[in-house]
Amino acid sequence: MTPPIAEELLAPATLRAHAALHAALERPLELWERQAPRQWRLCIAAVGDERDEHIDVAGQCDQRLVSLLERAHATGRPCRATIAHDRVAVAAPLLNDGTEPTTIAVAEVDAVNGLYAERLSDSVLRELRQQDEVEWLRDENFVFSQQVTDDFEELTYLRLMATQLVVKDTSLNIFQLVDQSIHGLRQMIGAESIYFVRPGVNERPQVVTSCCHSPDASECVDHGTVARLANVHCDRAALAPCVRNDIRDTDPAARSAGVRQFLMVPICTGTRSFGWFVAINRNSAGRQWPPSPLLQLGQDEFGTWEASLLNAAATLVASHAANLDLIREKEHLLTNMVRTLVSALDSKDAYTRGHSERVALFSKRIAENLGYDDAATEKLYLSGLLHDVGKIGVSDAVLRKPDRLTEEEFAEIKRHPDEGWGILLELEQLRYVLPGVLHHHEQVNGTGYPDGLKGVEIPLDARIMAVADAYDAMTSDRAYRKGMPHEKAMEIIQSGSGTQWDAQCVEAFLGVIDDIQAIRYGYSQEERPARKGAALTPTCQS
Repeated sequence: MTPPIAEELLAPATLRAHAALHAALERPLELWERQAPRQWRLCIAAVGDERDEHIDVAGQCDQRLVSLLERAHATGRPCRATIAHDRVAVAAPLLNDGTEPTTIAVAEVDAVNGLYAERLSDSVLRELRQQDEVEWLRDENFVFSQQVTDDFEELTYLRLMATQLVVKDTSLNIFQLVDQSIHGLRQMIGAESIYFVRPGVNERPQVVTSCCHSPDASECVDHGTVARLANVHCDRAALAPCVRNDIRDTDPAARSAGVRQFLMVPICTGTRSFGWFVAINRNSAGRQWPPSPLLQLGQDEFGTWEASLLNAAATLVASHAANLDLIREKEHLLTNMVRTLVSALDSKDAYTRGHSERVALFSKRIAENLGYDDAATEKLYLSGLLHDVGKIGVSDAVLRKPDRLTEEEFAEIKRHPDEGWGILLELEQLRYVLPGVLHHHEQVNGTGYPDGLKGVEIPLDARIMAVADAYDAMTSDRAYRKGMPHEKAMEIIQSGSGTQWDAQCVEAFLGVIDDIQAIRYGYSQEERPARKGAALTPTCQS
């Protein structure tokens, strides 16, 4: 005799369906499982007030029962068969979780109730299937809802990060950009620590900065261990995230240093690498939002969500750093072009050589005293460098004349603001220098040129440059005279405050006169490098 198998070995869904049918039919049920075609094994024997004589509890069933079981298995729906003139057997295929063979519940009922029992069994099983589908849909809805929430939080964080990384301060470097983002990143992905690693000596990675969950450095993984791990995995993490949740099983040294999980992503663009972000040990308790079940490997493992977010943040930082480098390169190129224009002007007149840069330096210092910010003072510096660029259009004979100028010659000189404006007008990046270039010879009483502007009609940049230009012109040697002493120039500027020069700008000038003096006496113009050979490389094609 083959005894029935224990109920605990059956699938939960099978037992649930068996119990539901038993309650609905109010009849004892046999439970059979299919071993092979036309081979069935008894799982649960019927227990009740009556014995089902057509079933051999030893595990051998007659051909009528086998045919009924095979038909129920083939159709997947309850069916019945007459076993006596007044008795009917109803066979109902039960639900299972896909891990068990097909199981069939069999009940014996009166012949008059056979159709009712068959339909009732079908209704019960349909309801169970619908309940399972509803439960499955509820679980799926929760999973996708959580995924949408995670995606929204990720996008919100990345948008906030992108907003913070605006191009408003081109002096920022990669270290400062990382410092702006590393603290929020650690909380978002639930890491105990995040490290910024860069190639160091001999291209070996070295830790530059870090953010740990604890202010106590002894609770964080030491920089040496992080650098060693980064060196081991940097090739794998050169272009894509590298995740190692089993590192404590494969790296005893890392395990002894307290490393359990390891995530490394590159901070790079298509053409340049800035280093890597290295996240150590996932701490689910410290995560700002729980990860989606779809993407989560475990409560204490780095998964797709964490790797994707850290990689996206690294790409943002790298792109912003590369953009800042390009902007600085562009600004450097622009400054060099300005210096080239000024150098061309200086080469026409040895007496005015260095005048433009001194005026630029004086103007910058006066502007700082007036409250200009760093960006504005740099722009004013370029304006000062270019304020006399229009003199390129003045004849050398007039510029170098050793005697005082005639009215006609002075009229030619007075055209240089308009000439400079015309030269620079088409340079869109230098439009901000035009007010200073055009109006630095205006006077607050309206007697200046080229437009005879008065008072605040004159742009502030031009009013600042007018004071700086006058002071340097008076104290510098010219072809037709020697430069006057500092004291004499100061007396003239103070006496002309409010009539020739703006009183506020004169006051700011006097407030930094020591700095102006230091610039004046410390200034020395760099000599052009001497050519030592032919310029053969690089070429436009190289």
